[in-house]
Amino acid sequence: MIDAYLRELARELRAAGVGRADSRRLLEEAREHLSDSAAEHGEDGAVAAFGTTRSLAAVVAAELATSRTRRAAYAAFVALAPVGVVYAILFLTFPAVGTVQGSRGSIPGLGVAAFAAAVFFPQFAFVCGVLAVLRLVRRSGEAQLPGADLAVVRRRTACALAGGALTLASLGAFALDQRDAISGWWLAGSLVALGVFAPALAVVGVATARAARPVAAVGEVTDTAVEDVGALLAQVPLLSGVRLPAQPRRFAFLIAGVAAVAVGVAGVVQHDPFDGLVRALAEGVAVLGCYRLFGRQLGLRR
Repeated sequence: MIDAYLRELARELRAAGVGRADSRRLLEEAREHLSDSAAEHGEDGAVAAFGTTRSLAAVVAAELATSRTRRAAYAAFVALAPVGVVYAILFLTFPAVGTVQGSRGSIPGLGVAAFAAAVFFPQFAFVCGVLAVLRLVRRSGEAQLPGADLAVVRRRTACALAGGALTLASLGAFALDQRDAISGWWLAGSLVALGVFAPALAVVGVATARAARPVAAVGEVTDTAVEDVGALLAQVPLLSGVRLPAQPRRFAFLIAGVAAVAVGVAGVVQHDPFDGLVRALAEGVAVLGCYRLFGRQLGLRR
């Protein structure tokens, strides 16, 4: 009776997307518990008390999907942290590396495009990574999260990793295109960063994709990024009284406005108001464009 139950449980675990290693471990634990229970209640009683194989496999798969998605999101945040540090060093030292020949690089226009990408993708990666972790921190006490919520977290994590990788690639492309105009150490640093950190991001990306294999619990997304950010602000004493716009669209316009003002002020401080205005408009458009393109997939709006 126990052997038949375990064979059926193994089939249900495979159907639920549970991998061989996890399935083997669970079956060993199940056999041990069933044997102990059978000594007291008999095999029929032990199997009956254990529950149906389908319901047990569903619980295991849902918990695995949740735990793996959590680990992948936290691992992405950890992997992106040194990328952010290296990026900050390279970006802050950029004015000292040489004179950029935007239209006279190895490939005309590549330097300008790569530099613009190196400004946009770090912001994209940071926002997606923070939002992924925020959703998980808010619901850290739950062993099972709905499949729709987990899908949003995985998409946020994947976008953060992609943004980090594209940041490194943009810096590398810019350095190669402008190699005759920039310092050798800056060129070497950008290429080394790409070679070292891009594989690490790829490894975490694979783990993120694999986290989608176990079948998660059924459920829909109930919160947007507004609730995620609001929950964070509520934990900060000085910001707990801040009231965010209830509608995601208004929240997106608020963020776009704040980002545009910050970029514009930076341009004024650098004694280049016109360039600051152009960058401010570009920043605002980029924020609203991301909201429009990725809003539903990343849980920014319903």
